Amino acid sequence: MEMKYKVEIPKTLVKKEFTLALAEKPTAARRIAQSISEGKPKKNLIKVRNLSFNEKLQDIEVYSTTFEDHYIIIIPALGHLFTLIQNGIGWTYPTYDYKWVPVSYTKAKRKSLTKHEKRMEATVEAIRALAGKAKRLLIMTDYDQEGEVIGGVTFSELVDVPLENILRMKFSSLTKKEITNALSKTLTNKNGINFGMYQRGLMRHYLDWLWGINLSRALILSLKNAAGRYQTLSIGRVQGPTLSFVANRMLEIDTFVPIPYFKIEAEVKIKNNLFQINYSPAQIQTLERAKSIIEENFSPSAEVSDVVKTKKSIPPPPPYNLSELQSDAYRYFKITPRRALDAAEQLYLNAAISYPRTSSQKYPPNTDHANILKGLIRQKKFAELKPDIQKLLNKNLKPQQGSKTDPAHPAIHPTGQAPSKLTADAEKIYDLVVKRYFATFGSPAQVENTKIIFSVKNVKLTLSGKRIIHNGWWNLAMPYGVPTFKPLPPVKVGDVYPLTKFDYTKKFTSPPPYYNEASLLKEMENAGIGTKATRAETIQVLINRKYIEGTPLKITRLGKIVHDVLLDYSPQVLSVELSREVEAMGDQIEQTINGSLSNGNSLTLKDAVFQGIEILHTILSELQQNELEIGSIIARELMQQNREALELGSCPVCKTGTLSIVSSRASGKRFIGCSSYFKDKSCNVTFPLPQKGKILRTSQTCTFCGLPLLKIMNGKRPWIFCPDLNCERNKQNNQKRPANRKFLKKAVSK
Repeated sequence: MEMKYKVEIPKTLVKKEFTLALAEKPTAARRIAQSISEGKPKKNLIKVRNLSFNEKLQDIEVYSTTFEDHYIIIIPALGHLFTLIQNGIGWTYPTYDYKWVPVSYTKAKRKSLTKHEKRMEATVEAIRALAGKAKRLLIMTDYDQEGEVIGGVTFSELVDVPLENILRMKFSSLTKKEITNALSKTLTNKNGINFGMYQRGLMRHYLDWLWGINLSRALILSLKNAAGRYQTLSIGRVQGPTLSFVANRMLEIDTFVPIPYFKIEAEVKIKNNLFQINYSPAQIQTLERAKSIIEENFSPSAEVSDVVKTKKSIPPPPPYNLSELQSDAYRYFKITPRRALDAAEQLYLNAAISYPRTSSQKYPPNTDHANILKGLIRQKKFAELKPDIQKLLNKNLKPQQGSKTDPAHPAIHPTGQAPSKLTADAEKIYDLVVKRYFATFGSPAQVENTKIIFSVKNVKLTLSGKRIIHNGWWNLAMPYGVPTFKPLPPVKVGDVYPLTKFDYTKKFTSPPPYYNEASLLKEMENAGIGTKATRAETIQVLINRKYIEGTPLKITRLGKIVHDVLLDYSPQVLSVELSREVEAMGDQIEQTINGSLSNGNSLTLKDAVFQGIEILHTILSELQQNELEIGSIIARELMQQNREALELGSCPVCKTGTLSIVSSRASGKRFIGCSSYFKDKSCNVTFPLPQKGKILRTSQTCTFCGLPLLKIMNGKRPWIFCPDLNCERNKQNNQKRPANRKFLKKAVSK
């Protein structure tokens, strides 16, 4: 059904020739408008009605202002307004035809559109109407791969204007100075979009969509065709290798065989304090060797045979890029990479920091660091560092910088502007960014390393320690990255001290650690899969699909069966090398178009997509040939998983049966029953259950009656209850929350 719309644009808004500028989000549109306006920008409302359904949509706010004699109307997108869908009908695979459509077109039923999607629908029609009246078009989205795609696709789909004729504004922060400079350059020099970046972004969208829809359909249809069952399953080009990282790490841990070794443990007493002294090597392979060391060298005392002191200079750290910021956010605050990026985005839209999606560890060469530092120490939370920063300002500012670069944006750094109305996460991320920025201007920290060497007959044991000679940049970074050292007591060669412990002990080697979200993201970065902007999102998709869970991350049974069938029948889906190959094609496209290709063959977007489809077609052929086997394996695992989900543990009454959630064939009601009843009717214990809401088992048991505790999800706040309604636990809890008791009684009685 072709939609028809009525768009009401205020006549005063388009009274004269104008440039239509597209910002990425409403917050960015408002801040850009405020930055380029002499006074306060005028806010206008565009009214949109869907005539096909006689439905008024949300009014769209746009901003109008004049800048350097140009009348500009700024309209915000809401991120990606368009998405890829199959070009045609049917639910089979392989499918290689696709097209861009507004996000609102993807819903089969009108009533399933969310409020946000209806707002996107109205935004699309408002842009279409304004773009048709504009003299020129200008893209103001974030200057990165996704921003280029948002701007390029939106205008390409809505107006018949060559992309070469559309202006492109480039900026790395939303401060007034940078915005006005960027817009002035764009209007003067007629800067256009970065076609290399744009087509690289298109390639990722096209291939990721093709991978996702085809591989996901292959899994879903294999289950449906083999077992007549439907369940949402998905996998993608980057999801596959990422899932494989978690699966392989868990396999390493599960199959790890601890290897025994022996360690010499020694302790010396110096001035009433005990210190552990170390024998090298730390791991002794045989018991006989460990015994002989102790027996041949046993002594009641240890003599200082040497004291070695060395000084070490620790340089300031480079500024943050996104990966390092996400890593430190998890390290210090346990903020996940996805939350860290969201918080950094909020700070960027607040004009408090530069654009966060960057790989760079370098500041722009013309950055006014003195002005930024002055702005920061005017903020109350950093006022205590004012004396230290003032000393820096009296010198020639030379910040420490790293080796990594990014063609689009510099390292993450504060702008000097104070943010407002921040979330708790954003407050913490802002503190991290500012302290790291301060630290890059600090002097190297100086540490003295001391190694005391003790002689115990014929063996040497060591005691190592450090002391800070000069705090340097640590003073500016506190409390982040600042070590704490326990100083060693003063000793001299020839001193003898009591040896309070000298023995061996048996140890075992340890398995590798589980991944957490930060270390998994780092693994993706090291492997070269995904992008700085999408890695955290990929991990979140795997969590949402219930393929991985927990802290630390572990693969679920569903995730393991998906991983295992792909490993057996189409291992390329899990291949890091294949995913990296696609990333490399994106590099080739960008370098080809931008004229920076130094080695390798030139590559066009069309050729890259064709190569990607060839690879995908081979994978899909493998899956189709083994469709029934794959579906049968997944079906068996899901059935077993569902059975186990209904089992609640041993029966506390008969002690031999298993309590399970059972549905009556006669009444359709669910209840808890004992398996012994179905075997030989030796136990007839039952407990009623609420008939509405999803019931989940927990790992807890009731301390009063021993029954397994259950969690109910009934559309409200989930809560935990004991199946025995007369249990003392329920009585106590229901006094605090009477609504629970009322709900249970009412639900069970139905």
